Amino acid sequence: MFRWNSKLKILRKALKEWSRKEFGNNKICLGQLRNQLNSVQQLAPFEDNLVVQAGIQEAIEVVLAREEMYLHQRSRVNWFNHGDRNSSFFHASMIQRRQRNQILRLKTANGNWKDTDDGIDQEIASYFSSIFHDDGPRDMASVLAHVPLSITEEMNTLLLRSVEDHEIKAATFQMGALKAPGSDGFPGLFFQQFWEVIKGDTCAAIKSFFSGNYLLKKLNHTNIVLVPKIPHPEALPHFKPISLCNFSVKIISKVVDFINTTSGAWSIPKLKQVLSEEEALSISCIPISKTGTEDSMLWDFTTNGKYSVKSGYHKTWNDLILSKLEKPTSSINPPSAFWKFLWNLSIPPKLKHFWWKVCRNRLATKENLVRRNCANTPMCPRCGKHSESIEHLLCHCKWAKKVWFKSPISGGFFPNNINSALSWSIAAKEEMDKGARVCLHMERWLGLWVRGVNSRLPKKLSRFMLLPPTGHPKLPKFGQPPPPDMLKINYDASWIDSAQKSWGGIILRNSRGCLLDGRRFCISANSAFIAEAFIFREACLFAKALNLQNVSIESDCASLISLSVSELVPPWEVLALITDIRKIGAELELSFCWTPREGNEAAHWIASSRASTLGCNWVSFPPIPLLNILCKDASVYQ
Repeated sequence: MFRWNSKLKILRKALKEWSRKEFGNNKICLGQLRNQLNSVQQLAPFEDNLVVQAGIQEAIEVVLAREEMYLHQRSRVNWFNHGDRNSSFFHASMIQRRQRNQILRLKTANGNWKDTDDGIDQEIASYFSSIFHDDGPRDMASVLAHVPLSITEEMNTLLLRSVEDHEIKAATFQMGALKAPGSDGFPGLFFQQFWEVIKGDTCAAIKSFFSGNYLLKKLNHTNIVLVPKIPHPEALPHFKPISLCNFSVKIISKVVDFINTTSGAWSIPKLKQVLSEEEALSISCIPISKTGTEDSMLWDFTTNGKYSVKSGYHKTWNDLILSKLEKPTSSINPPSAFWKFLWNLSIPPKLKHFWWKVCRNRLATKENLVRRNCANTPMCPRCGKHSESIEHLLCHCKWAKKVWFKSPISGGFFPNNINSALSWSIAAKEEMDKGARVCLHMERWLGLWVRGVNSRLPKKLSRFMLLPPTGHPKLPKFGQPPPPDMLKINYDASWIDSAQKSWGGIILRNSRGCLLDGRRFCISANSAFIAEAFIFREACLFAKALNLQNVSIESDCASLISLSVSELVPPWEVLALITDIRKIGAELELSFCWTPREGNEAAHWIASSRASTLGCNWVSFPPIPLLNILCKDASVYQ
């Protein structure tokens, strides 16, 4: 422990000296480079001068990047990546935090104000001395005699076991890299970036503490910071003391309170101690990585999940456009009688579905496309004067009005009076007979929609879409057998919305279709997609537990298979699961394949409610329904 602390002390002095000589003051260096650039730019544009100018500009870029990185680390903003020239934002965040934490005066218990440095120091010392006053030792033996033992022998053995290197590394990388450092000046970023260099000394120092040796007083020195608990604090009770410990002490004291490190799952009893039943259930449904994936923050409006100024600008601009749309808002909740009326109409099914999409605002108008970040502008491509909402496309556009005006079936139908397709549909329900007029109006609306979509497409593409469909190869109805030297795992999940639970089924078969092994289990999940991803990871862990390699894993969920074989950033709900799947797949050389539902019936049956009576020996003695499915698949494999 002493040698480790001495090395950190020597390294700190050496790094400060190296930084002073190597980089100097960024502000002074940047000013000198800009003066040199101005001098070179005033010279004739010869090739030698242009080369010198390019070199100076490159040096300026390096200094700016270094300054931005420095301000980013000091700003404590961990959700915003540097690299977009955000120096002004980081500097403003740093100044704002400094002003918020600054104490200029304090109100005493008597109501008097102290605004001098000595007076503020005396008030703080007096306040905390009274709080932590010790009345002397007390005999607690009589009280402790009636306290039952809560630590079992098994728990005591677990607590007394030696600390492993991987546990120390996990604790190091779970803490914030840019949190405020302690008195030694080393943030978590230093330990994480140079772990391979310092892991030997670090692990030895941590193990020496847990083996019974003492902790150096210098390592336990902390800087106390008073953080305001309210916007405008006046007295000391309005502040919360925060200890800025050395990062080495944080490694020792790091404890994952709510995660069971043995099973890698949430500790439900501990969650229920501090949260409500509903909150604990929701948190328990969030999947946790089992391969040591680091926590990260994702930006939902970019494909790679990283924030950039460009993506933030586009998000803000789209929100501004949508806030100024001329479409009136409505909070109409259509009664169930209207939907019964719609679905019972004697009109073609395609008109019913089209009317339902109109009332639900499910058509791909320019306004809806902008809302989903699929278009740059919501303006109507025909008139170019208004945003293309459903009402504008079907009724208000000059092009649509001409169609209604010239139509012989528009009697009594006035497009100008329609502010909401849903409101008009509910109001017109009583006036329409269940047949001809509704059919004619919906056909007219459908024709307007088709022509509106075609007007956005290039002429060649429009003509191509009018061509009759040609023959195409049919997809295989059943899954294909694996090669003779490979095994195949099929998995599926069934999700129960009301209980927020899911059942999963996994089966292992050879190239002849013989059932070799399988599993069925229950998990907590917030959606069917999360349940499918969770069972997908369990299938990979199933192969790892059996030490299987060169195995094919099949599923009828095409989106998960696509995410597992690509580098796309998955939705945050399944990010930990997909990351684990990719790591295990690369480690075991697994192959992931999509199969239609007909080729995944065995796993689907195991995951369904019909398999609730499965016994312990269902792999050796499959139930009759499962046996029939296996025999059918085996006949296809032959």
